[in-house]
Amino acid sequence: MEFPNLDDTYHSIFSYSPAKRFDLGRYRPEERPIPSEVFNTSGLVTLRCDIHEHMRGLILVLDTPYFVVTDADGRFRLGGLPSGHYMLKAWIDSKTTREGPVELKNGETLHIDLP
Repeated sequence: MEFPNLDDTYHSIFSYSPAKRFDLGRYRPEERPIPSEVFNTSGLVTLRCDIHEHMRGLILVLDTPYFVVTDADGRFRLGGLPSGHYMLKAWIDSKTTREGPVELKNGETLHIDLP
């Protein structure tokens, strides 16, 4: 993943997260190559900038090709899954995950409400 600097000032992106520890150092917008990192361990990565305390970001690295982002109303549709038993996990925020078992049968559509 590339981390371009689109501002007129230095930035320094780093993470101390267990899923990915890195420090890109300070860099200007015109510096090339654009700093990048590979995220190859699943988990939550919290990004920070040591120059601007208010700048933060989250990257959720998943070890599955089956994922979706909800719409503005919190609804989602996840298609193309093979039949089988699964654990549906909904990541709410950095501290909250909802999950529950799901059994998918061929050609069946499930409607699921997570508390």
